[in-house]
Amino acid sequence: MNDLKEKKEHSEKVKIEEISLNYEEKIKKNARNEEIKKFARRFNKLLEEKSISNKKFAIDTKISPASISNYRSGLTMPNNDILKLMAEKLEVSVNYLLGIDECKKYSAQQIHNMLGLSEFAMEHLYSLRHNIPEVKYLDAEEPVSDVFKNQLETLSLLIGDKKNLIYILNSIERYIDKKNELKILKKTMDITDILEKNRVESLTKDIIHIKAEIQEYLYDSLDYIANKLLKE
Repeated sequence: MNDLKEKKEHSEKVKIEEISLNYEEKIKKNARNEEIKKFARRFNKLLEEKSISNKKFAIDTKISPASISNYRSGLTMPNNDILKLMAEKLEVSVNYLLGIDECKKYSAQQIHNMLGLSEFAMEHLYSLRHNIPEVKYLDAEEPVSDVFKNQLETLSLLIGDKKNLIYILNSIERYIDKKNELKILKKTMDITDILEKNRVESLTKDIIHIKAEIQEYLYDSLDYIANKLLKE
């Protein structure tokens, strides 16, 4: 059963690729300018990547199959409203669909689903990259600033240092747990209870030790980042 399903999926994929090749010939023949060529090629590429047929895309968007074929052939361009609809369904920006941008520019929700970053974290990174104090829209067309370029490059390398990053994150988690345990214990402890006093001392030592661990991992990451930057 699985073999039949895989064969069917492979056959459909090959068919979509062949259709895209046919459309490329039509684009060369029909497209009146570079703008139409870029759009038609990007549209074909996205449909091929997602294995979406004209029929399915027509059903999903309620755009006529004839119009979709014309878009793919480089005969016509959609208006702005249809462009937005197409980009939304294909999960890309309008500029990417038009062949202007090379990044698909996922929505904040999609970035959260993929990376787990909170919207607050995304907004903060965005504000650093674009050098603006407040972010209202994550997809705003703001000019890119180079003010925080070095800091963002360092952050990227820190994230890329997987081994030390995991150690740092685990240590931070342990640090928070110990701090929380100490906070609760101090609220409820009996100061005359020797065992509880010893526990407070033990937790305090653990917290100091974990802070030292985090510093050590950060020093290791600092060497890793410096070596990477100096090689470049």
